[in-house]
Amino acid sequence: MRSEPTNGDALSALLKTLPMPNVQAARGRVASRIDSTLSRRNHSYAWWKRAVAVPLPAVAAVVLVVGSLAVVTMSGFLPSTDASAHVEPDAADALDIKVHVDASHTADLLDWLNEQDVGNVTIQLPDSATFDVLGEPVLVRPEELLIEPIDPGEEGSE
Repeated sequence: MRSEPTNGDALSALLKTLPMPNVQAARGRVASRIDSTLSRRNHSYAWWKRAVAVPLPAVAAVVLVVGSLAVVTMSGFLPSTDASAHVEPDAADALDIKVHVDASHTADLLDWLNEQDVGNVTIQLPDSATFDVLGEPVLVRPEELLIEPIDPGEEGSE
């Protein structure tokens, strides 16, 4: 009860008449092609040996930026040659120090100031300070000026 041959039957008959290909040779060719492709993909180069194309303007810009940063950074470490940068030690505003001294330690402060080799000393007293006139005013040359503390016992002897 076989019906007419179909296209599939005709193709099968045709394939049976053709000579059998050399499967081992084809298998070898396919394997060698796969191996060569994989070896080319898996071959790794060291990152420092890889060539990278960089445009010349980009290189010039990077060199300019790095050079500018180096100059700005190093300018802070180099000694200044500007004469206005040097401060004279005996300038009027060379040293501005505020010291709060208790009245009981005023004598110690005056002794310490006499021992130091300082120029002008300005002492600013509190706004609430009140003073009584004690003795006669005297004019003194700066070379002869010697600040001496007043003995607390002498204040009431007048």
